[in-house]
Amino acid sequence: MSPRRFRRSAFVASLVLGLQALQAACHTLGPLAFHWRAGMPPARSAVQRHAQPAPSTDDPDKAQPASSTDDQAKQRKADVLAAIGRDAAKKMRGATPQQQKLMRAQELQKKMLMLKGDAGQRYKQNKARLQDASDADADSDLPPKSGMAGADAAAAGQSWDSR
Repeated sequence: MSPRRFRRSAFVASLVLGLQALQAACHTLGPLAFHWRAGMPPARSAVQRHAQPAPSTDDPDKAQPASSTDDQAKQRKADVLAAIGRDAAKKMRGATPQQQKLMRAQELQKKMLMLKGDAGQRYKQNKARLQDASDADADSDLPPKSGMAGADAAAAGQSWDSR
């Protein structure tokens, strides 16, 4: 075998091995890797893949649980995040690398604001629930749980020593 032919066959062999390794990596990672790179959502999102089917509403004894609304909210959030990614991918086509970097930062900022808004809503809901609970405690004739100063307790006619 001539040296030139040997080098050519070695190159082809290394090329074939490289392509096989790439194919194995793609098969291992699944379609998510290429969709993520392109900014597109996978054919089925992770939320859909792991979601349990909703129970049928035909049977009145088996009504939908309250967690289904949580599942729907999670699905909406995933859809919005995917839409943000698709919009950014469309805008990035034909942009310079510096413009793409700026667009990625803006996309991340949009996603963070959306997630921050969700956290703000949860904070407001928890605060309202705690306020309702404290109002209910104030209306009851049980002794205060904590935090009432001595003057307040005396004004209310209660004393920690008497109980």
